[in-house]
Amino acid sequence: MPVAVPPVVAVVPSEVKGDNLPPGSPDGSEPTIPPSSPKALLAYIDVRVEKEAHERREEESKRADLQFEEARLDKLKEELAAREAALTAREEALE
Repeated sequence: MPVAVPPVVAVVPSEVKGDNLPPGSPDGSEPTIPPSSPKALLAYIDVRVEKEAHERREEESKRADLQFEEARLDKLKEELAAREAALTAREEALE
């Protein structure tokens, strides 16, 4: 029976900043040294893939929300133009 092994992660102290950061993410939240055991490496890769997939889903959701709002804005602009045209027609009819 396989045993789940948590990934080995190098921790970067919070006081390490700027040019002193070792290779890895700029804020030190990502491991600076990949795990050495195959199981830990696979777990590390799984976490990275899931994190990237989650970020992609968030971006797609934001993009869909933006497209919805743009379509709504276009519809409101069309409605405003129609109302302005109707108002202009009424004003001309009164004259």
